[in-house]
Amino acid sequence: MKTNFKKIFLGFGTLTSLVPLSVACSNNQTTNEEKPVTPNNPTDNNGASNPIDNKNTNNGNSNVSNSDVFAERQVVFESLLPKNALPFKENVSLKVLSNKATDYLEINEFLTMIDGLITKSKYTPIKDEEHSEWTFKPYNEDTKDGVTPYLKFNYKDNTIEYNSEWVFNAYESSGNTEETASYNKHYKNLNDEVIKEGNPVIKLNLGDYGMKVHHDNGKLYVPFDVLNLLFGSKNRILFYITGNKIFGATIGLPPTSPEGKKLFNQTRRSKETLQDREHNLNFLAFVMDNFYGFKNKVAGGFKNLPTINKDKLLSLGVNKYTEEYINIFDNVLNDPHSRFVDFSYYLTESTPNLNVKSSEGTKINDIASYTQKLNGVLLKNHPAKDQNSPTLKNLDDAGVPYVLTHNDLAIIRINDFAIGNEEPTPIQGTRYSRIGDTFARVKYIIDKMIKTKDEIKKVVLDLSLNRGGEIVQAEKVLGLMTNDDIKHRRQNSQTGKEYYQKMKVDANTDGNFDDNDALEGITWYVMTSPVTFSAANYLAQYAKDYKLAKIIGQKSSGGTYSIMPIVLPDGTTITISSADGSVDKNGLSIEDGVTPDISIEYDDFYNEAKIQEILSKQSEEKSN
Repeated sequence: MKTNFKKIFLGFGTLTSLVPLSVACSNNQTTNEEKPVTPNNPTDNNGASNPIDNKNTNNGNSNVSNSDVFAERQVVFESLLPKNALPFKENVSLKVLSNKATDYLEINEFLTMIDGLITKSKYTPIKDEEHSEWTFKPYNEDTKDGVTPYLKFNYKDNTIEYNSEWVFNAYESSGNTEETASYNKHYKNLNDEVIKEGNPVIKLNLGDYGMKVHHDNGKLYVPFDVLNLLFGSKNRILFYITGNKIFGATIGLPPTSPEGKKLFNQTRRSKETLQDREHNLNFLAFVMDNFYGFKNKVAGGFKNLPTINKDKLLSLGVNKYTEEYINIFDNVLNDPHSRFVDFSYYLTESTPNLNVKSSEGTKINDIASYTQKLNGVLLKNHPAKDQNSPTLKNLDDAGVPYVLTHNDLAIIRINDFAIGNEEPTPIQGTRYSRIGDTFARVKYIIDKMIKTKDEIKKVVLDLSLNRGGEIVQAEKVLGLMTNDDIKHRRQNSQTGKEYYQKMKVDANTDGNFDDNDALEGITWYVMTSPVTFSAANYLAQYAKDYKLAKIIGQKSSGGTYSIMPIVLPDGTTITISSADGSVDKNGLSIEDGVTPDISIEYDDFYNEAKIQEILSKQSEEKSN
C-alpha cells in the first residue's frame, strides 16, 4: 500500500528525548466547567460491558443508569507541531462528554479539529435508515489498493468497521511542501504486485472493552482514545487531552523546547481512581488484542496472558503500574519496536525509583549491551588522535561523511536511516560538515571518496550499530547497489494480505529513472550485529535474498514491522509493532534476524585491515 506521506515522515525522532507527559484534571471528576448530561434517547445505546473480569458480553440497554449520565465540558485544540508540518486550524473548540473514566468526542468536531492531517470536506457521513450506522467514504467510489475505502460507526452494536488504512488519511495536498519533497525525492512508486488478497475488513467491538459508540440528539460520539489511535497513531501524530485543552504533538517533541515544556506543564493530573485504571487496562487490551494480535494468539486475549500482572496494572500507585508497563514492553513482548516510552499523567517525579529492568537475554537488553560493547571495540580500533579530535562515534552521531579503507576495501558506516538536509552543512567550530539525509550521505561518500579511488573493489555497508529508521532510505540505498526495481515484499497480520511494494530509485539523482545508476565493478558486503534492527535488518535480508551482497559479521536482531506510537488513557506513551511488516522474498518471517554468510569476531569489527584479509581469503577460497 502506498501511504500518505505524513503517516511515514512526521514520525519518531529520538525516543530517549521524550518529556514525561502529564495533565490537569481527571476525566471522571466534575469540574466547574462540567455539567451532567443525560442522553435524549438513552435506548439508542448499548451499555458497554465491564470486561475487567473477561466477561465479553454486551449488557444491552434498559433504563437510564449511572452509565448513561455524561459530564460535559469544552476544550480547545492547540497544535504543538511546526506550522509548516501540518496546517491545523487554531483555537478549534470541541465539546467533550465524559462517562465514568472515558472521554467522548463528537465525530464531526474531531474531524474538524484534525483538518490538515486529513481534509475534513472529504468526510461526510452517510447514515442508514435507522441512523444507527454512520459511514464515511472519503474517496467516494474511487478505489485504493483494490477496494473502495470506508469507515463505519455503529452505535447499536458498538462497533467500528473499516476496510483500508487509506480511510484514516484522506488528504488533498495544496502543493509539494518541503517535507513531502524531502521524503519523495529520488524514487517513484510502481504498481503493487498482489500475492494474496486476504480479507481487508477490520471490525472492532468496543463493547468487549468497556467502551461504546454514543448517539445523542442526532450526534455521534466516539471515545477520544479510540479516535486518537485510529487517526492519530496511524499517522504518527499523538493527541493529549486535559481539562480544557487537547494538544497535538509528535512522539519526538524535544522536552526542552517551548512546546515540550508547555506539554509537560499543562498536562498533569493529581488523582487517579479505580475506574481510571479499569478503563486504562481495557484500552490497553483493546490495543494489544486488535492491533498487536493477541486476540488471535491467546485464548481470552491480552488479559489472559499469564506473564502480565493485572493487579499491578490496576494499582492506584503510579510506580507500580509503571513497573508493570516496563516489564510487559521490555520483557514479556521481547520486541524492541514495542516499548514503554514515557510516563503517565500522574507521575510526580521526573525520575521515579522503579524496581524493574530489562531481563538478560531479551532483545532490548541485548541491543543495549552489544551497543556498548561495539562502541568499545570501535574506540579501541580507532582511538581519537588527541583530546581535541573527534572519535568515529562523534562523526557518526553528527552525520559526517567519511570512509574507512584498506587496500581494495572501503567501509561505509551507516548508523541511521534518516530523512534530512541533503547538502553538506558546516559544523560550527570544526573543519567538518554533516549531511543529515542518510541516502545523500552514502551517495556523497561513493561519489567523492570511492569512485575517485580505482583500487577500491570491495565495499562494506556497515550496519552493525544501525537500529533502523525510515525504511524508504534503506530502499534508496539499495538503489545504489542494483539497477533492478526494488520489490519489497510485505504482509499485514490483520488482513492476511501479502504483496510486493515496487519502486524505482534514481540513485544518481539526475531525474532519469530509466538509466543504470548502480555502482559498477564492486563486490558488496553488508555487516550486521545483534544491534542491527528494523530497516537495517530489512536491507540486510533484501541484499541476501537478491544476491546483491554477502552478509558478514554476526546475526542481526530482526524487527521488520513498522512502529505505531500510542497514548494510553493515563497518558503513558508506548509504541507497538503495527500489523504491516516486511518478510523475505519467499514470504517467510525475518523477525529473528539475518544469519551472516561470513562470520567476523567482535574484536575484528571496525578493523578494516583484518576485515579485508578475511574477505580476500574468502574470495580466494571461492575461486579455487
